[in-house]
Parts: sequence; structure tokens; C-alpha cells
Amino acid sequence: IAPIHTPNKTSQSTSDPQKVALESVITLKGIPYERWCGLVRFGMTSQEGAQLDAGPPKMEFIPTIYLRSNDREVVGIQGTPLTLKEGSCGKEDTKEKKLTASYVAKEWKQNGLGGIIYLLDSKCQKKALEALQYHKGHIIIGGSVDCKNARTFIDSGASHVIVDSYIFSDGQIMLERLLALEKVVGKEHLAVNLSCVRRLHKGRSKFFAWPDRRQEITSFELTEQGIKLIAHHCSRIFCMNFTPNGKEPSSIDTELLIEMSSSPVPVVYGGGIHSSSAIELMEELGAGVLDFTLTDSLDIFGGPFEFSKLAAEHGRFTPTTRISDQPHICTLCRMF
Repeated sequence: IAPIHTPNKTSQSTSDPQKVALESVITLKGIPYERWCGLVRFGMTSQEGAQLDAGPPKMEFIPTIYLRSNDREVVGIQGTPLTLKEGSCGKEDTKEKKLTASYVAKEWKQNGLGGIIYLLDSKCQKKALEALQYHKGHIIIGGSVDCKNARTFIDSGASHVIVDSYIFSDGQIMLERLLALEKVVGKEHLAVNLSCVRRLHKGRSKFFAWPDRRQEITSFELTEQGIKLIAHHCSRIFCMNFTPNGKEPSSIDTELLIEMSSSPVPVVYGGGIHSSSAIELMEELGAGVLDFTLTDSLDIFGGPFEFSKLAAEHGRFTPTTRISDQPHICTLCRMF
């Protein structure tokens, strides 16, 4: 086993941006920076140690679109139909009235991005399958996913499927369904929707999973222990932050970001990202775990964020898997 290593204090500048970003999370968790370095290096190979020295992975921009089964199939997070702004993407055909998932998939591919296609009802499956043919291995499919159709999406080219309300019933999590899905598609292809809302519970403000705003808020609390429990059976977590009325918040919630940064698998976070400073703060607090998603706020749809700039700075094809190989004993595995 490799010895515990602590950084050389004399050689490390106090203005080291990697240290500042990590300390912002680690200190709040009550673990000194030097001790954290020793803990994460314990048992690491030299290659893994070199990756740690290089700093956390670059935060990835993974855009999302939502599909519904009517003539205006591509919509934003609040269900508003999306149209490409005239002249965006440098193409004359952006004047077209109907925006399709396949067209968006082509744009993602040309800009070096992965993406998320979220189905708002099961009738959209055919449109999603068509879009996958244009960007195989780099699109995540979410919404209406269950044990019957999950394998179809993966076999058709999806990198992951996101399960949401299927693993919840009457506000309670159905762990046996999560384990069943893991067996169907494999952990490396499974993502879990832990979108949430902040609400008071026994006099304290806490985050509770709310993967489907058309259903009741669940009783599953987003704690470090709960997040790690779910993460043991998937390779990504999808988390949108909502207000109690189901709207997007006015700003990002730093407390939620810190909580989600405890995840051992990458987290795609959205909600309240309205400025470049919010993205910079996410990168500092994310400890290499957080990626981010946007929809309506992209300039190609008339929003303030420059799509091409985000693609250049945060573009990276979504890997099939980026999960920890460290052994972990899960209590759920003994239950079923």
C-alpha cells in the first residue's frame, strides 16, 4: 500500500487555485486540506496520484432539451417551445419553424458536446431513438425510463439512461427497482435523477428528491450518506434544483452544491445558473465532481449564454463511464 502523502507546504503557494477550490469544500466538511490529500492518496497507484496532482477534471457542459409528443416537440425546462434564434449556429436553415431532437443532436456533435434528451411522455421515444443515430455514445436519455425500455435506448446508442419517478412510489424510494435497472443496463450506463426542492422538515431546511414535478415531493433526503448510497448503483446523477412551486430558482444554492460534491460519481447540475460567475462558483465548489446543464438560457434559443463559448471552454464528449474503482460495500445489495 502506498504511504500517506501530504503536500510540501514550502513548495505549495497559498494562492494555488486547486487548493483554494478544494479547501472551500473540504473545510466545510471539517477535514483539513493536508489530511484530505493523505486520505485520497491512501492506496493510490502512481498514475492515480499524478491525476490528483493535475487537479480535478474540467467541468463539463452538457446541454439538455425536453421532448413532448406534439408538433412543437423540443421545449425548455418549463415546457415552452424552443426555436433556434435566426442566424445562430452560423446556418441559414435556422429559420426553420420546427426544431427537432435530431437537429439538436447534430449541433451537439459538431460542437464537441454530449447532451441530454429528456422525454416528457412515453410517446416521444421514437423521436429520441431517431436523434441517437446522429450522435451515438454521447447522448443521455431521461424520462419514462423503466426496465422494459432502458435496454432499447442503450442498444440504440445512448451512453446512459436516467431513471426518475420509476424508482419512487407514494413518495418512497423503491430500491428493488433501482437494483433491477442496474442489472438490465449495467451501472456504467445508469444515471439517477435526484432533482430536488428545499423545504422545512422538523424545523430545519433540507433537500428532498423531486424527480418529477407532476408528482408529489418524495421523502428521500439528499444527504451525503443518501447520495453515496444511490451512487453505488449508477455512474451519474442528474440534479435540477427547483423552488417549491416547480420553477427554476433565481440563483444557485451553494449548500446544495456542497452536498452534491460528496458524490463519488459525476453530477450533472442545473437550476439557478444565470451568469458566468455562477459557473465559476460551481467549478470551485464542485471538487471535480460537478458538471452543469442549461437549456432555455442558451443564446441559440434567445438566452444570455453564448453556446459556442461554453462548448469551447467546457465541451467534452460524455464518457461511457467515469466512476470510482474503489471497493465499496453497499447495504442495499444484502437486502435483495
